[in-house]
Amino acid sequence: MSIRKIARFIPILILPVLFAGCGAAGAPPTPPPTAAPCFAFVANLLSNSISTYAVSSQTGQLTPKDTVPTGGMNARVIAVEPSGRFAYVGNIASNDISVFDIGAKSGSLSMVGSPVPAEDGPRFIVIGPTGNLLYVVNQNSNQVSAFSINPNTGALTGLSGTVPTDDVPVALSFHP
Repeated sequence: MSIRKIARFIPILILPVLFAGCGAAGAPPTPPPTAAPCFAFVANLLSNSISTYAVSSQTGQLTPKDTVPTGGMNARVIAVEPSGRFAYVGNIASNDISVFDIGAKSGSLSMVGSPVPAEDGPRFIVIGPTGNLLYVVNQNSNQVSAFSINPNTGALTGLSGTVPTDDVPVALSFHP
């Protein structure tokens, strides 16, 4: 038999062997992993509240859950730190940041202490790349201020000084 004919038959012999080895015969099927609960949060400017939603892992559909007061005035922005344990809300009219503990299974929000004073007009909040710092863009004072995040309680501690920006800053982002 020529090499060309042998080469045509080798894939036919190998292919069934590869597929046959893909599963363990007689082993019980492994159930698919359970998706972790996923939640979405919306800052409501005029009602001074946060709306919470469950997010379907299959469809992405939002299901309303609850509305929670922020403790501040004119909730403008919300950010969740990387571990998903805490959420931070910038209240632009009361110049403060509300801190919330996020229920891991329920997505419920519980306020942690009183809102933390910020500079004038906290318009945008971003968590730093390492997850232990929170930065606030203060629209009315043209500054960026920074806070350290307590990893156990979510509490904020202001870092000294602010960084000036040009007029009316509205957002901040970090390069990965």
